[in-house]
Amino acid sequence: MKASVLGVVLLLASICPSKARMGETPDECEARYGKHTKQQKDGKFTQRTYKLNGFVIQVIFGTKKGAGKKVAHGISYMKPTEFMNARLSKAEIETFLKANAQGKSWGEVDLMRQAFTKRGLAGREATRTSFYYDIWQHPDDMTAWYEKPKDVLTISTGVLSRYMKREKDKKLSGF
Repeated sequence: MKASVLGVVLLLASICPSKARMGETPDECEARYGKHTKQQKDGKFTQRTYKLNGFVIQVIFGTKKGAGKKVAHGISYMKPTEFMNARLSKAEIETFLKANAQGKSWGEVDLMRQAFTKRGLAGREATRTSFYYDIWQHPDDMTAWYEKPKDVLTISTGVLSRYMKREKDKKLSGF
């Protein structure tokens, strides 16, 4: 019993510094993780990749409306691919969600119930989606989803989600 409690405490202690937070600036992330290992630009947003404590953390920065400074609009947490059998644990996912809760609670989305109460989402699509994803909503216009097959937890602001949807729609508009 003591060994299992100690194991959970050590696990959570090792991931605490790995908790990027929505709204952090690139300088704050550099202070938390050290120098980024990779950087890509896509339109208005810049993605930086960090490695710390056995995690790969990808942070997408965009300009905060009204403030004129770059802040985190999206964060993905995953284990490096060289650890093929390592998967994010439930405790790790809950820790990352809590780090980005900003004092509020995440609500789990019941896709099956939505399929039957909202138009446009077929039951088959909801079944497939709930099989592959766990999804949470935050009252501050944020969404988190855990993609089970890829073992990636992603948290996104509404601003980034709407931008990505517009860009996807532009790419498909010629078909």
